[in-house]
Amino acid sequence: MMIYAPSVLLVLFAATTSAALVNRTIDDQNGDEVTKRQVEYTGLWRQGKDCPAALCSSRPSGDQIHDGTWHDASYFPSHEAPPQSLSFKFNGTAVYVYFILQKLQLTDVDVSIDGGPASNFNHVIDATSNVEFDFNVPIFVQEGLLNGEHTFTVTASGPNFVLMLFDYAIYTADDSGPSISLSLPSSSLQPSFSNTPHLSGSISASQQPPSLLSVPLPSLSTVLVTVTPSPSKSDTLATPEATSTRMVASPVPTQSSGHACSRREGHVFATFVGIVGCIAVILW
Repeated sequence: MMIYAPSVLLVLFAATTSAALVNRTIDDQNGDEVTKRQVEYTGLWRQGKDCPAALCSSRPSGDQIHDGTWHDASYFPSHEAPPQSLSFKFNGTAVYVYFILQKLQLTDVDVSIDGGPASNFNHVIDATSNVEFDFNVPIFVQEGLLNGEHTFTVTASGPNFVLMLFDYAIYTADDSGPSISLSLPSSSLQPSFSNTPHLSGSISASQQPPSLLSVPLPSLSTVLVTVTPSPSKSDTLATPEATSTRMVASPVPTQSSGHACSRREGHVFATFVGIVGCIAVILW
């Protein structure tokens, strides 16, 4: 018997990851170009482009400033001012933070990521430099981060006057996603063969196929009967002895029933006596 059993459809999803690292910019004024999250400033910070000269003495200019804006903060330890700091969040694997440095001003800041140990960036005054400002100076670089959300913080504190001119930051985001491929088997239906019928439960005697009944048939035996007539008293001549032989078929009794055997024996004896009598009358 052939039974069709559906085979299991194996759907294989092969997920592959392709590198899709992209750099994104966080501007001092406009924030994250993708998520639009803004930089958080603590202390006295000013938008450098719009800050009056009396409050912001540093006046960088030129097309090297990202988006034409920067944030300006000055830390004065003698005035017992609170620390000046900024922070921002990003999702990625690397971050690069860029300041504008003025050659005759000290920039001494502590930087950290995710609240870890702080590292120090110290730009000392360089009176020998022929340029007044240095642009696109990386004050902090961290690569090899776990892909996820991170928080960067920069803080100015301590006994020295510090000028901070924050321009922008760049972080590397991992935009890779799984690429799914689908694989199907060549056949979804396969036949299976079985020569063994499926039986449930047990078979009773009444459910068995009928069998032929053995009916005993009587076997025939040959009985030889010899009849010899007696000579008549009235006959003076000697009569030759006449012999008559007859074949009598009688069934051989079976042993299955004693009563049946007795009846059959009686019947045979009666038949025998009758035949003998008939022959005797004829020959008499």
